[in-house]
Amino acid sequence: MIPPASDEILHRARASQSAWASLPVSRRCAILGELRRETALHCESIAHIIARETRKPMLDALSGDVLVTLEHLRYYESHTARILRPRRIGKPSFFFPGARFETWDDLGHWPQIEDPARVASTVSAFWDALG
Repeated sequence: MIPPASDEILHRARASQSAWASLPVSRRCAILGELRRETALHCESIAHIIARETRKPMLDALSGDVLVTLEHLRYYESHTARILRPRRIGKPSFFFPGARFETWDDLGHWPQIEDPARVASTVSAFWDALG
């Protein structure tokens, strides 16, 4: 079997990401659960492949890679809906008049700004006033 070219891999990844993003969060969580169960069913063969490819001892591959991945999947399966839920955060209104911030997640991602053009013009005017 000939491995696909990197351009093809990137194209498939981009197509998959947009399909994933269009799914509701509840469906994404269900898919993570399916992935976790399948990974658990095949954890020994997955660990053998990791051990062979990385030259790690089998126990290290199982405990340090496979089981850690299972725990991450379990966490995100249970907490993704809460992490991704929209919520309001405070903002200094004198910097962003009229803009609304929608979300701030537990992972520290920046808030989503509804009107970036207005924010950009406000920040630009602020810097011009200083200068």
